[in-house]
Amino acid sequence: VFCSHLGFLTEPQDVIAKKNQTVWLDCLADGDGGTVNVTWHRRPLGRPIDVHQPGDVIVNDTRRYLLHTNGTLKILSFRPHRPRGGDEGTYWCLVKSPAGAIRSKDAHVQVAALPKFMVQPTSTQAVVGGVARFQCYTQNAVPPASISWEKDRLPLPPNDRFVQLPSGVLQIHKVQQNDTGRYRCVASNMLRERRSQPADLTVIYGKFKYLNQEPRIVTKPQNLTVLAHQDVYMECMATGNPAPIMSWSRKNGNIGTSGVQILKGNLRLQDVTVDKSDTYVCSANKPQTRIRQTANAILTVVEPPKVIRGPVDMDDIATAKTARLPCDIRGTPKPKIEWLHNGIPVYVNGRIEQVDDNNELVITSVVLADEGIYQCIGFNDYGMVYRYARLTIKVESDSPDPPQNIQLITRSSTEILVRWSPSVSKSPIIAYTIHYLQTEGNNKEVKVPVNVSQTEFLVTNLLPNTNYTFYMSAYTREAASEMHSQQVVAKTMEGVPSAAPILSLSSRSPYSIDVGWQPLSREDSQGQIVNYKVKYNKEKDEDLEMAQEVRGWQTQLEIKGLNPDTTYRVCIAAATSRGYGPCSHYISQKTMKQNEREVLREPNLQVRALNSTAIDIHWEMPSLSPDEKILGFKLKYTGEDDIDHLPIALPSNLQHFLLGSLRPDTSYEVKLFAWNEKGDSPTATQLIKTMKTSTIVVPPVLSPMPPSNVIPVALNASSVRVTWSKPRMTTVEAEYYTVRYNPTDLQNATLVEYIRSNITSLIVNDLKPFTKYEFAVKSHSRQGTESKYTHASICQTKEGKPGPPAEVQVRLLSSGAAVLVEWLPPLESNGELKEFIILYVPFDSSLPDTDWSTVKTTADQTSATVNNLTFRTEYFFKMMASTEVGPGPASDPESVFTLPPVNPLVPGGKTTPGAGVTNNPRTGQGERNGMVTGIIVGVAIAVVCIMLCAIILLCRDPER
Repeated sequence: VFCSHLGFLTEPQDVIAKKNQTVWLDCLADGDGGTVNVTWHRRPLGRPIDVHQPGDVIVNDTRRYLLHTNGTLKILSFRPHRPRGGDEGTYWCLVKSPAGAIRSKDAHVQVAALPKFMVQPTSTQAVVGGVARFQCYTQNAVPPASISWEKDRLPLPPNDRFVQLPSGVLQIHKVQQNDTGRYRCVASNMLRERRSQPADLTVIYGKFKYLNQEPRIVTKPQNLTVLAHQDVYMECMATGNPAPIMSWSRKNGNIGTSGVQILKGNLRLQDVTVDKSDTYVCSANKPQTRIRQTANAILTVVEPPKVIRGPVDMDDIATAKTARLPCDIRGTPKPKIEWLHNGIPVYVNGRIEQVDDNNELVITSVVLADEGIYQCIGFNDYGMVYRYARLTIKVESDSPDPPQNIQLITRSSTEILVRWSPSVSKSPIIAYTIHYLQTEGNNKEVKVPVNVSQTEFLVTNLLPNTNYTFYMSAYTREAASEMHSQQVVAKTMEGVPSAAPILSLSSRSPYSIDVGWQPLSREDSQGQIVNYKVKYNKEKDEDLEMAQEVRGWQTQLEIKGLNPDTTYRVCIAAATSRGYGPCSHYISQKTMKQNEREVLREPNLQVRALNSTAIDIHWEMPSLSPDEKILGFKLKYTGEDDIDHLPIALPSNLQHFLLGSLRPDTSYEVKLFAWNEKGDSPTATQLIKTMKTSTIVVPPVLSPMPPSNVIPVALNASSVRVTWSKPRMTTVEAEYYTVRYNPTDLQNATLVEYIRSNITSLIVNDLKPFTKYEFAVKSHSRQGTESKYTHASICQTKEGKPGPPAEVQVRLLSSGAAVLVEWLPPLESNGELKEFIILYVPFDSSLPDTDWSTVKTTADQTSATVNNLTFRTEYFFKMMASTEVGPGPASDPESVFTLPPVNPLVPGGKTTPGAGVTNNPRTGQGERNGMVTGIIVGVAIAVVCIMLCAIILLCRDPER
């Protein structure tokens, strides 16, 4: 950045230093040959920029700092922690010359650090073909640490199955047996290296490849905030069988292909820009099906400020003219813009304004004191930039002095008298100007020209109870005052309130009415409110009016001693020390009937003005008992013209209504009550006033009402027909509808599905059998607005055929001709299971199912024994599950070989070919019978062996 009068040659840069290291911070400036003075400032790290807080001023200290004549700051021995404050911090320099002063950018000075691991890898197990994941993380490392991984104390070998993410995550895909080992991460930066604790990966051979598993996301992506033009990795890992297909999408746009990669399920975005900010959706999809699981994460791309247009030098501006200094700075998030004048924050006082969201500094009626360098600074959490320009004022030799001895005399709540002594000038004075503005709040300045012959002027149309600042200038034909007069402050007197409070009424008993109101704004109160007066009378006896007064700090009153079942009219007025203002528009409230319990309690009503023609109405019902049911609401409103508009019927699920086509600056009485078959609730009443036409507002956008009578009907196991009716009462027609549906036991909200329909019915397909779904519908208007969703309607799809039983195992029993079959229920039952079917066949598993023998079991069993099989034969077994619809697909065949027949001499050893079934628990009775037979055979063989041994020994030793 350079200015012809003053500019930086070198600015301070960020520094990361080790303890006791010497640190240099440069601040070299050029003052066009003039003397340049440099001062250094510091604030704590992490504290945002505040131009109104200069921070700590750095002074020469031979033990800590050395300030060179060229502006460089030398930290002799950097220490992050000292008894009176360490050397860490954000530094900047301020350079001054006869031309003015400018502030440098910030430089962050930090100590290098590599703290202990906040997250370390932990031991885990993985099945062959599955996935494994380790993670380590160091927080507050300066500079950020780079992470690498070791296996068994050696660098991780290159392998595309190993994915190392910059976040410190190691993913291992398609796990193999040789992946077993001890893993650890290594974090390193300029300071040191640090190794994590080791973690063991144990690889087990499971039944993963034989089981049908739905996709399951085991590591979800995390929300990220990154600087623009960096590469981003969003992690997503999933398991399933078959292996899920991983995909990514954007919620509010096309993810595109340029700079986008999907690496083993992880999303990589290269050189991201702000327009990439969005919600990203990771999907794990089961191949050749619509089954999937998704997970969301929000990517926020931020951008440091950058200058689009900066101020330019303005030379020789005549006094009393207007100077405009533009400064357009943009970034994400939106930068805050501050202005400095010669290094000091600009005081916005009405004559000096920041307009166009601080993007332009406007100085009206410039004087000599306005001369100097103006610097606009834009900053957000991710950086700062600035531009500056010099403003010079052309001074005429015969400029008059401003008026002297200015006095202010308050005359009323809207008038102040200004008196002054005439100016002294070589040239004739031709006019004076009086400048005034509110001292606090609105800084808009008013300039009033007055005749040179006058020495006093009455300023009118001021706001009551308000401080005003005044000053004056003098003018000749050639020039205006170089300086303004001294500033003087005076306060107007209090006035009478210009408006009445907004009133609301309700009744909780037959003998009282509750009155509530909102305090007046400062503009409407015109002073300190000291009292409120509530007036009321019977609707049929308006001449007999009563009133109650309360203190100015109160906002509610209970009017007691009223008659039951009687309508009363109520209004309210506010008072300052100057008296009462106008009373509000009368609104009515009926007391409850005596000894009658109301069917429903009245709604809690809130009304606010949106603009000059629309009001926003919100309400909610108090908690209802189980036997209370609301069928709907009715809304009434009446304007100052006393015209009662037709009631608006609203559905029971609505809590918001936008009332439009109203008259500007008009009071309306809004009434709302609930109803059911037993009657109406008490009426909630509130008074509201629309804004004036001059108010700058956004035109109201009306929304359609929700549809009604949403009815879903199951057509079959995978389809549901949904019908609904058009909205009953609405001022905006529905152009089309959105149907939202999802399983009622949904755990992942991202699995919700949406379908658009241009008519009032549709068929939803591809649903899961025998599953409860909830359906809701909302309306969309042609203008782009939409209603809320209706309450969910629930429908269950019809039964379907089940999936195959899970984990089917066959085991030969010791008898040699019996097999124990064990299984688990199918992963997808798709209905109420009726039975399981065991199919078996010898020799050839490719035969059609009709050629297999079958054995049926009840639905509550998980094992059975098939007896009387043929010896020395290979059998194949598979299973089906069945619902009312019929049997589903069979499981994969499992084979088993029967044994040769046992010794026929052993009792029970003879078998007859054939088949039978014994229903058993997991250790069946048939197996126990086989075990008994085996024991008998074993004992018999042992006895025979012992006898033979004894005979042999006797034969070898004849002496015995």
